[in-house]
Amino acid sequence: MDDPQPPASGPGYPQPSYPSGAPAPGVPSPRRGRATVWLPAVAVVVVVLVVAGFVVVHAATRHAKPGQSAASTGPRPTPHDSSPLIAIGDGSALLAHVVPPPAGAHEEIVEGATDGVFTADQYANTYFDDVSTAKTELGDYGFVTAADRTWDTASDVVDAGVLQFRDTNGAAGWFEDQRRAFVGDPDAAEQLISGTPDAVRFEFAKPDANGYREDVLLAFQTNLVVVIFIDSAKIHRDADVALLRQQLVDLAKPL
Repeated sequence: MDDPQPPASGPGYPQPSYPSGAPAPGVPSPRRGRATVWLPAVAVVVVVLVVAGFVVVHAATRHAKPGQSAASTGPRPTPHDSSPLIAIGDGSALLAHVVPPPAGAHEEIVEGATDGVFTADQYANTYFDDVSTAKTELGDYGFVTAADRTWDTASDVVDAGVLQFRDTNGAAGWFEDQRRAFVGDPDAAEQLISGTPDAVRFEFAKPDANGYREDVLLAFQTNLVVVIFIDSAKIHRDADVALLRQQLVDLAKPL
């Protein structure tokens, strides 16, 4: 089977639907509506909250900031295996492998999903403004299902999701296109995660109206793509990287 071809244009940045609970006493939650994004023809764009009214241009990679290596924290995932552990299309099994909230966190209902599991239509409708293009591109890369858990703590809001594709080529293609899209955003600083293949994080410099900044972590493993949003008043890099690593480890564990 031929590798998936990069799409002619992207559907825009996905926008997670955050819970309404406040992450800290007296501080409004960083819940934000989906902002409209227009992109020229380069690649699919993924996972970053866009401040309302801010139009993101999907620039070429020459605008990227220099990448840095993240600190070595948390469990180390095993190297890629060519055989996916989770059965294709088993959304419940996929959800069971999504990293759980920490003790003391308040888990929220995942908006737009069915008990935390997404079809392609649900995922596109929940996360994208350009729903039609999103559905097409998810199909082109062989998207099968996705699972998500969302929670808030006293200091942050987390949206942890895993997308399943039919094969490793589709997952790798989606991951690389999303990475290029983030690199093209001048507000996002890319950081390579040392010791963890095919994993990066993007720290956004500009806070939102509530003073929250965003950390987006992106990785792929076998036929799965991990996307984690963390919004907080102060970004905790090591803890965020540890969460991503734990998610990769959990994906490789039998239930």
